[in-house]
Amino acid sequence: MKENTIVGCFFIALSAFLYVSKHFTAAIISIHMLQSEPGPINYFQYIYKDIGHGFSFWTFSSLVVGIIFLVRGKEGNMNIFKKKANPVGESKKANS
Repeated sequence: MKENTIVGCFFIALSAFLYVSKHFTAAIISIHMLQSEPGPINYFQYIYKDIGHGFSFWTFSSLVVGIIFLVRGKEGNMNIFKKKANPVGESKKANS
């Protein structure tokens, strides 16, 4: 079950990387835009919207998969705290 936790952390880290990549991509592209009008124009907002839903889809998908793996890993760790059958009681029944 430890593997599920590691895989979950990997997917959450991937999700964070994709989230940051979307912002960095918009920032890098907007730096090189020429300003045709005098005055401040915020190209970042327009480029951020134009990047598309690909980054957002994969970011959200990897976050969900990471959370699922983390929950499954934690459920496996919680099973050790459940009460097990009493082996002493079972041995008495077997000897009777």
